[in-house]
Amino acid sequence: MAVYLVAVVHITDPEAFERARNAASSATGEYGARFLARGSRDVVTRQLEIIEGELNPDHVTVIEYPSMEHVRAWLASDEYKMTRAQRQGAAEFSLFLLPGA
Repeated sequence: MAVYLVAVVHITDPEAFERARNAASSATGEYGARFLARGSRDVVTRQLEIIEGELNPDHVTVIEYPSMEHVRAWLASDEYKMTRAQRQGAAEFSLFLLPGA
């Protein structure tokens, strides 16, 4: 069953965040990841629109993995540890795993 990783992000250093985001994107492929949605609050593009509630992220990403085993393998990988280290100081992340319906 598919599993979805949802990242809710508050960006503290936009340039460092962009570097970390690019590194994470290239490192997830071998784990079967597929980026389904990405959006950032931006006065020009307004890709991320807050409709209701208190949550006020700068960026949200939704990634689909083929199974819980695949996402757990990614989270345990050296590649993930490297991208996690790269994002230190760039943003505050909250990550959620949701099983497919």
